[in-house]
Amino acid sequence: LGEYARKVEVETLLTLLQDEDDIVAITASHSLARAGSRFRGQAIKALKVARVSTHGRRKRIINFSLAKLGDVQSARAVVRDLPIQEGSIRREIIDVLRHLAGTSISDRELTELLQSSLRSNEWRTRRAAAEATGELGLKSATRTLGRLATDLRQHFMVRYAATEALGHLGTELAINAVQTVLIHDPSLFARTAAAEAIGVLGGSDFGPDLRNALERDQEWRVRRAAAE
Repeated sequence: LGEYARKVEVETLLTLLQDEDDIVAITASHSLARAGSRFRGQAIKALKVARVSTHGRRKRIINFSLAKLGDVQSARAVVRDLPIQEGSIRREIIDVLRHLAGTSISDRELTELLQSSLRSNEWRTRRAAAEATGELGLKSATRTLGRLATDLRQHFMVRYAATEALGHLGTELAINAVQTVLIHDPSLFARTAAAEAIGVLGGSDFGPDLRNALERDQEWRVRRAAAE
């Protein structure tokens, strides 16, 4: 009876996936991602069919569900969506990638995809990739992030995101880059992120840099971060 009920549940969700109401279809898509291994193939096929004729949030959620079901092509599509400007959507994408890491997509492949985005010609793509790399804890990207954080030719939001990511990763390779940003970067956002990163990295060697920021930095946000 339990298996029969599960089959009926999946068939109902497949029908609801085509519902005219976005909220109903999106809920069905989320639920199909949890439908169980026996119905995985059926769910993936239906989601791919539904994706062809949709767009916007509905299509994005279908990609999320397909990625969670192990469809690597959809996982790559999720990564490609990262540069979107709306912060709330980027957060949603990063949460999905956190769920996928080591399951539907390996940490190595995820790192390679994000490393490619870190080298993009578009600054918004580099900023989003840096943000995701830090929050996902992909430490093998530390050197790339260090170069982005300390390159004053980069957009200030890229330097800010890369510096913040270095703080999340918390590796020794990040130390020199973070110190450089705190001392030399003209952006208050980047210097604030550097001071906050120092709080994560720790170590008495940072004392003089923090004291200098407290005494001399003209931006109160940077001084507050140094104090904290």
